[in-house]
Amino acid sequence: MGLLIAIAVLSYRSTLTFLESAKWPLHTHNVILKMRGLRINLESAESLQRGRALTGEASFLPAYAEAKAEIDSNLRALLQLVDDNPSQRSRLDLLKQQIEERVKHLDLTLEIVEKRGLQAAKERFAEGVGRKIMTEIRSALTEAEAEELRLLTERTSTATAAFTRSLTLQALALLVALLLLFANSYLMHAENKSRIAIENELRIAKQQAQEASQAKSNFLANMSHEIRTPLNGIIGMSKLLEQTELNDRQRDYVETVKVSSNSLLALINQILDLSKIEAGKMQLEDTHFELDSLIKSTISITDFAAKAKGLQITSQVAPDVPEFYLGDALRLRQVLLNLLNNSVKFSERGTISVKVSKISNGDSQARLRFEVTDQGIGLDPAQSTRLFETFSQGDESTSRRYGGSGLGLAISKQIVEMMGGEISVDSVPGVGSRFSFDVRLKVAKFEEIARPLAVDKMLLKSLNGYVLIAEDNLVNQKVIVEMMSLLGCRTKLTANGKEALAALAAEEFNLVLMDGQMPLMDGYEATQKIRAGEVGQHNIRIPIVATTANAIQGDIEKCLAAGMNDYIGKPISYDDLAYKVEKWMTRGRKVIDVAAIERLRLLASKGNKTLIADLMAIFRTDTPAILQKMRGFLAQQNMTQVTQLAHNLKSSAANLGALRMRELSERIERVRPDNSQHIALLIDSLEREYALALEELNQIFEV
Repeated sequence: MGLLIAIAVLSYRSTLTFLESAKWPLHTHNVILKMRGLRINLESAESLQRGRALTGEASFLPAYAEAKAEIDSNLRALLQLVDDNPSQRSRLDLLKQQIEERVKHLDLTLEIVEKRGLQAAKERFAEGVGRKIMTEIRSALTEAEAEELRLLTERTSTATAAFTRSLTLQALALLVALLLLFANSYLMHAENKSRIAIENELRIAKQQAQEASQAKSNFLANMSHEIRTPLNGIIGMSKLLEQTELNDRQRDYVETVKVSSNSLLALINQILDLSKIEAGKMQLEDTHFELDSLIKSTISITDFAAKAKGLQITSQVAPDVPEFYLGDALRLRQVLLNLLNNSVKFSERGTISVKVSKISNGDSQARLRFEVTDQGIGLDPAQSTRLFETFSQGDESTSRRYGGSGLGLAISKQIVEMMGGEISVDSVPGVGSRFSFDVRLKVAKFEEIARPLAVDKMLLKSLNGYVLIAEDNLVNQKVIVEMMSLLGCRTKLTANGKEALAALAAEEFNLVLMDGQMPLMDGYEATQKIRAGEVGQHNIRIPIVATTANAIQGDIEKCLAAGMNDYIGKPISYDDLAYKVEKWMTRGRKVIDVAAIERLRLLASKGNKTLIADLMAIFRTDTPAILQKMRGFLAQQNMTQVTQLAHNLKSSAANLGALRMRELSERIERVRPDNSQHIALLIDSLEREYALALEELNQIFEV
């Protein structure tokens, strides 16, 4: 009996010890969570202070004050949690002093902004004192976390040893053993519940960290857009200033402004690309393209800079590589252009070669390898390993001598991986480098790219049209004029939207080829003025084909929303130009396809005599209602209903031969659901096109 009582007492004490130890994992988790929360609060306060100091915007101050309050709250809670641990308390008291010193440093910088201006704050940033303190704080937090984990291990080990001794004693008696088994089961259940609770808290902490990372990427994207807005104004105004009467000294100043602003814009674009990738918002587009044309156009961009340094760029495509593909030509060109720009930048002699070979080829896909080889400064193995990291270059001397942000290759790596490939570099210092990457692309047939050239040439030779070309680039002007001459068309050149409007008001044209980006007035604004009747009612329906450098979805929607009939991607393919010019010259200024009307009349003559009148009545009454519903569903972000209504409108427009209404409706079906701004523009265009289509249908049927 005494033994059983002794075993019972020992079991009871062991159980109390175990229950007490079960609290320690949660205690340790809370301490670590507070430490990490404190780190996040500090980084948030530092980011908000930097935003205020760099931009001068007062909107950062309330959030900065909140971050400081959270730092103070977390610090007090943390000190209270470790109050029973003298060594940990001593360590955190020192950490408290460091944090208070860092907060004072942040406040002092903000005072400098208020009293002495942004430049003084930037000079203070350059001193690096704050970074040193922050490094010490991070180190102290890391040591404190390690100490908590060590204590948890020690306490758990002690509890386990006590419980083992209890089990040994309980084995002396069957009854006691059964009782202890029950107690053990109970305790294990409690431990499991505690573990699940801790895992849930850790999962929540992880989600919060991911949300913080997402917020950082969104902030970076928004700031990039805010910076680009005034920067585009600088670039545009310097372009306008360049066209005024300037002396040589002034022209040199303007050229410096242009070069500097374009360099900054390129950097901002890279940062925006990086933030899109990190936020998971970058998507690849599918467009048809010819590989050889893509390579040649990319080389042409860097060829001038290469020749200025005495370099030669060559290209070689293996004979077994297919010609046409469906994929994101813009992003593929971006990767290739990054590699070529780097080769030109870091080379002083020799040849830069671009080679394309086929790794594998199926019925619908091909895996291609691209290689860019130069005889530049080269890299050592240590530099090569970190070359594709964000904001990384070969070494500091390289950055000082050649410039650059260290973003281009990091972004290229991300794009290549999104295309299902890998990128790498082989380099020898003083000898040169070879960058290579492989991508998966869908193989397209020639018939999918453009109609056979022979047929187009036969059709176009008899058109003898008069085409207005609105294009500010002299090289592009010459190329388009030569192509149009081969197609048997006369042309008139204008360099901006204002000149295009003046030409349309003075002469009669069959077609307009309109560049989107031009000085004084861009192609989008010029098109809107044409469609509004500002250069005569007869030009409201003139076919306008956009010539756009980026034939991606957003750019295409912008063209169509402005009132353009179609688009041709740059560099312009002769086959594509021939097909589009023939297509829209044949249609002329017609909004309605007469062939569709004739088919309706034929059907009506064979049966329902009121078919056309019924269709017109439905078109006249239902279309405005459908457009109004589309706007309502768009405001509610109900894209499924918007797409369904666009599909219905496409069918009714096709039945009555409303060509552009059908195409605009089809565009709305294809736009990504998150692109509500483009959908709104397309609905505006649909509404304008409906008015034109109804007017022409009334004339055809003499209503």
